[in-house]
Amino acid sequence: MVSKKNNDIGKGCAFFSPWPGLLAVTVLLILIGCPSAPAQSNPGPAGPSAAPPPQRVAGIAVEMLRKAGLQARWVGSVPLERDGVVSRIFYRGGRLFVLTDTNTLFALDAKSGLIQWSAVVGSPHIICSPENFFEENLLYIVGNTFVQIRLADGKITQQMNVHFPVSTSAARTKDRIFLGSYDKKFYCLRASDGITLWQTLCPAEPTGTVTVSGDKVYFVCKDDTLYISKTDERSLVWKVPTAGDVPGVTVGEDLCYLPSADTALYCIAPESQKLVWKHLTGGSLVEPPVLTAGAIYQPLKHAALLCLNRNDGSRRWQLADGHNLLAENGTLSYVFTLNRELAIMNNQTGKRELSFYLPSLQLFASNTEDSSIFLAGREGTILVLMPAQIETK
Repeated sequence: MVSKKNNDIGKGCAFFSPWPGLLAVTVLLILIGCPSAPAQSNPGPAGPSAAPPPQRVAGIAVEMLRKAGLQARWVGSVPLERDGVVSRIFYRGGRLFVLTDTNTLFALDAKSGLIQWSAVVGSPHIICSPENFFEENLLYIVGNTFVQIRLADGKITQQMNVHFPVSTSAARTKDRIFLGSYDKKFYCLRASDGITLWQTLCPAEPTGTVTVSGDKVYFVCKDDTLYISKTDERSLVWKVPTAGDVPGVTVGEDLCYLPSADTALYCIAPESQKLVWKHLTGGSLVEPPVLTAGAIYQPLKHAALLCLNRNDGSRRWQLADGHNLLAENGTLSYVFTLNRELAIMNNQTGKRELSFYLPSLQLFASNTEDSSIFLAGREGTILVLMPAQIETK
């Protein structure tokens, strides 16, 4: 839920350095597979011995990583203000994004760890909405302000105060912005100037993440219902009631996946307005699922992570202490657990192959694009792991 306390945006919309690499603080590159130095036929006098290789990386034993078939790609950190902490991290298109509690957003090159840019998203300690994306832009609601940031360089290309208290994230098309409010209305605004094109009075307050897919906009309200409307006109296409709170919806390939506190995950076809399948999980669902090419990862509140086959909703496995997906590698899934462990699940057998503790890393990003694993500590440490061998499914 988005805070209503402050409408201000921090003074510097974005700030840059002509030398982006110098912004990376304490970045330690761990090179993989470097060739050995050539042998010398006539070595000189013995000099100081080389430093021994590190035994631990971000508190994790290197030997444990080896047993797990993983290796560190790099370890680094981002600069934080005094007593500042990292709020969350996420990954998209080759960049790792790090958002701090003072609303500074860093974009790091995922391969090298170098900071490409940083931007002040909003005034310190005002809650940012869940991030959303439109083309090559990042969208936030900060207080009651819509903020759009260009992914390539961190430039804030649009910031616009709205005239109502915002209760959802924002989504957009080329010329329209969609968001909900605490006054039980859902708004369509003209993107160029924020003028209201239409508004819909809802039975209850809109909440959570708003999603645009194709010519439809998806949003949920506190009446436990998903609403699907057209983007180009005020026209309700369909509404899907459930028997419990709904945190949002995940849309992919003309299907939407609706989790509910009534313990069911619904797979719905908006075009035909039909229920494709429903999976009863046995637990309350308070987070939207993560989708990959073949699987659905659905967290169960404070309990487990459920992995389903995406085509029919059948169960692959359920990890009792699982939190959410880190990444996939062939038939393996890497999972962050509620006990702050990294667990490796075999999608063919449904068994946990190995797990190990992450002593100083509390945050993670769910990566659905490749096999890299992104972890962070609240104090600013970042660890990127990768499989020693990339597998195919």
